[in-house]
Amino acid sequence: MRKSLKLLFSILFLISLNLIFKTQVIAQTISFSVSPPTTSLSLMPGERVSTLVTVVNQGQDPVFFEASAEDFIVEGTNGSISLVPESSQKFSAASWISISPKNFKIEKNTKMRLNVYIFVPPNAAPGGHYAAILLKPKNNSLSQETSVETRLGSLLYLSVSGEIIENLNAEILNQKFYEYGPAETTIKIKNLGNIHVKPFGKIILSDIFGRIIEANEIPTNNIFPESERDYKELLGTKLMMGRYKVSFEGTYGNGKNLRAEKTFWVLPWKLLMIGTFSLLLVFFSLRYVQKMRGNNS
Repeated sequence: MRKSLKLLFSILFLISLNLIFKTQVIAQTISFSVSPPTTSLSLMPGERVSTLVTVVNQGQDPVFFEASAEDFIVEGTNGSISLVPESSQKFSAASWISISPKNFKIEKNTKMRLNVYIFVPPNAAPGGHYAAILLKPKNNSLSQETSVETRLGSLLYLSVSGEIIENLNAEILNQKFYEYGPAETTIKIKNLGNIHVKPFGKIILSDIFGRIIEANEIPTNNIFPESERDYKELLGTKLMMGRYKVSFEGTYGNGKNLRAEKTFWVLPWKLLMIGTFSLLLVFFSLRYVQKMRGNNS
C-alpha cells in the first residue's frame, strides 16, 4: 500500500513539474521589429543594387530568424496586402531578390542588418514591381506549443524606368435620395496605370446655392497598379433637406488633376407627410369651427 502511494505521489509530482515547465515555456515571448517599413527605389533594367533591412530583437532571449522574399498583392478596396509565394504576376519582384544572411541568430536587445541584393532583369517591364522582405522567428529552444507563425516584414516598392503610366480614375458612389442625413458617400479611386500612385484631395459637400457645407481631406495612401481604394465619408448632418452636390477635387503624380461630382436629394418625406397632414387637419378643423359658428348666428 505504501509503495503504491509513493508511486502515485511520484507520478503526480512529475506531472506537476511538466505542467509548470510547459507554462513557463508558453509564457516566453518573442518581441522584435523590422525597419524600414517600406523602401522605394527607382531602377533601370539590368541594374544591380543593394539596400539594408534592420531586425531588432527586443526580447530577453536569443532568437533564430529566417529571412525570405515574397511577392504581395493588394486585395479589396481598403489596401489589404496579401502575400503571394512564388508569384508570376507581372508586378512581382521577389525572384529578383537575394538576402544575406538568410538564417541567423540575434542576441537579446541587439540588432542585425541584412543585405538585400536586387538584380533587375534586362527585360523587366517598366513600372512598379513589389516584394516583401519577411522575417520569421525560429527559436529552437522553445517547444512546438510556442512556435511563432507571425512574420514581420519590410515592403519594397521598385519602379523600373521606361514607359511609366500614371492614370487614376475617381468615381463617387452614393444614393440619389436620402430621407435623412448624413449622406453615406464613397469615393472610389482606381489605378489604371502601371505604377503605384498616392493621390491627394478633398471630398466637398455643397448645397443648392453652391455654398460649401463640409470639406474633408482623404488619407494619403498608395494605390497599387490594377487595384482600387475606397474612401468612405458621412457628409452633412441629420437635419438636411433639398438638393446637394458632393465633389472630389484632387491631384496626383506630376500635378495631374483628379475630379468627380454627383448630386443627390435629402427629403424627410415621412416628416413632411406628418406635417402636411397636421396642417390639413388644423385647416379643416378651423373651417369646420367657422362653419358651425356661422350656422349658429
